[in-house]
Amino acid sequence: MSVYPNSVNSMQLFTPATGEKVTYTIYNLSDQSIAAGMVKGNAIHIADLKATAYLNKIDDDKQIVPKKFIKK
Repeated sequence: MSVYPNSVNSMQLFTPATGEKVTYTIYNLSDQSIAAGMVKGNAIHIADLKATAYLNKIDDDKQIVPKKFIKK
């Protein structure tokens, strides 16, 4: 599983994860959860995040995959 683009200039981060109940949790570099929700249409809305590095954990009911990304 991946996230793209990386680094992100836009308002959305995309993942190929599919399913009805794919969720995400975004953490800052201090390991604090700062955003969470359902993946809709393979997209995660990140417009409100500040420019820095993050860890995104995607849960597709089969596995939880941590992926780093950078918001520019």
